[in-house]
Amino acid sequence: MPLTIDQLRRATEVGDLPADVAAQVLVDFARYVRGEGAITMDQALGLCVPSGGDPWFVRLARDRRDEAIRALGEMLQPFGTASDKADAVRLKIQRYRPTWHRRDQYLDAPRAENPIDRLLFTAFKACDGAIPDSPDHLRKMLAA
Repeated sequence: MPLTIDQLRRATEVGDLPADVAAQVLVDFARYVRGEGAITMDQALGLCVPSGGDPWFVRLARDRRDEAIRALGEMLQPFGTASDKADAVRLKIQRYRPTWHRRDQYLDAPRAENPIDRLLFTAFKACDGAIPDSPDHLRKMLAA
């Protein structure tokens, strides 16, 4: 059984490789070696996606972005509806976008201790500035 998206997520975190992930990698590598060329390493580890699918690293980046946007919505409108949160987040995204374009060349987190700026930076950095700003998309994301 190839690596799951959760195992890939935990493998990309700072620190030692979790024991269950390391064990699964060894099992998958053994399957690759025993296959004697019948499968590629990517196939053995489950890193291939069907045509038109998103690679694992794109899914992880999108998950980081969406998680930061949800946290931002909760911070800005803790008791608001999904529409209220989407409106507040959309406004912050529009205001932060010029800052991101200036900061993009540095790829460094903001020095300010402002948690809103940090969440916005995390969201923008995760997907190289590709942030949804349509009210419908944000509402669906924040309602999840």
